[in-house]
Amino acid sequence: MKNKAFTLVELLAVIIIISVLSLIIVSAILTYIKNGKDSYNENLKEELLIIAMIIYFTSFNRKTDTITLENISEQNDNDITINNIIIEENKNVKFLNFDVQKKLTNLSLVEIEIHLLYQNEIVFTDTLSIENFDETIKLELEDFNYDINNIKFEYIVMQSSIQDDSTTPIKTG
Repeated sequence: MKNKAFTLVELLAVIIIISVLSLIIVSAILTYIKNGKDSYNENLKEELLIIAMIIYFTSFNRKTDTITLENISEQNDNDITINNIIIEENKNVKFLNFDVQKKLTNLSLVEIEIHLLYQNEIVFTDTLSIENFDETIKLELEDFNYDINNIKFEYIVMQSSIQDDSTTPIKTG
């Protein structure tokens, strides 16, 4: 009778062959995983660098453009003067800044209409009531897409109120 079983040497040879093949396959798979992680990390570094550059150049280190405007108002002998007229652009938002100074000490309220002109056409207008003359007025110019180098400023005093501090003596008798 013939035995049809595998010998111990044949089984060991098959186990060794399977072990060698699995070592080769596992090392190849680990190499592919390592290369995939390395390329992912390189791509991530490049993307983070691009994001950091975008944030840096658009937010943190953006130079503020400031233009001093020419005051073309014809009303120079009024109760007030407007000085330090500046358009400031910061992060694509434009602001109009100016100082209002009173000539009369008892001036209490002034209503002015301001205009910004581009090529002699009014492109922005606003009416302001000013009571405090010690602060700089700051207005945000929404949707203002004009070249700020070619803007002129003018104002018109609409109304001014003078506070009467004097008392009139009362005659008796």
